[in-house]
Amino acid sequence: MANKLNLDQSQRVDIVCRKNDTFALKLQISDENGTAVNLSSGWSFNMDVRTADTDNTLATNRIMSTGITTPTDGAIQVDLITGGASGEVVFTCSADDMGVAAGLYVYDIQQVDTSANPDIVETILYGTFQINEDITITA
Repeated sequence: MANKLNLDQSQRVDIVCRKNDTFALKLQISDENGTAVNLSSGWSFNMDVRTADTDNTLATNRIMSTGITTPTDGAIQVDLITGGASGEVVFTCSADDMGVAAGLYVYDIQQVDTSANPDIVETILYGTFQINEDITITA
């Protein structure tokens, strides 16, 4: 009889957004009891959007990422809402940085509690990241 131990606790959430529109994703981080985690210090979050989950060459297929500001990449900012005891974290990308090609991509979001153990990285969300074409052209 085969046994299985699944250590993957991440959740799949597919995202649909629009090219050239401001992107904002607000998450509520809570513990296993549903209590908001105090994010006021010691937490870091990363979000990557890539062409495919099997692509590992950052320079050619990373579409958007936290802290990446090269001409071909969008820059997703991570903001901890004031009073981080609320457990809220916001990922934003400006309308200018959302000027990437419309299409279907993949993403994930990872969290690290640097105050407890900076070596433990946990993927909390993953899925497809669909960017729909925009009609309005700005000068």
